[in-house]
Amino acid sequence: QVEEELKAACSQQAEQLQEMGRREHLLHSDLQRAGEQLESFKTRVMQACSPSAAGSTGESVTEQQV
Repeated sequence: QVEEELKAACSQQAEQLQEMGRREHLLHSDLQRAGEQLESFKTRVMQACSPSAAGSTGESVTEQQV
């Protein structure tokens, strides 16, 4: 009976580890997607702040200024 309980506990732990692995994969994917969206947004902001938006000086706006 003890052996069966140990097997059941091991099986349950294996399922929990698999679930944790799936969650970690999803989080990694979400993080990567968020990074890509941030880069896209940054690019759009930089385009919006192009020399024509920098005022009469005609100077480019740097990423730091944005």
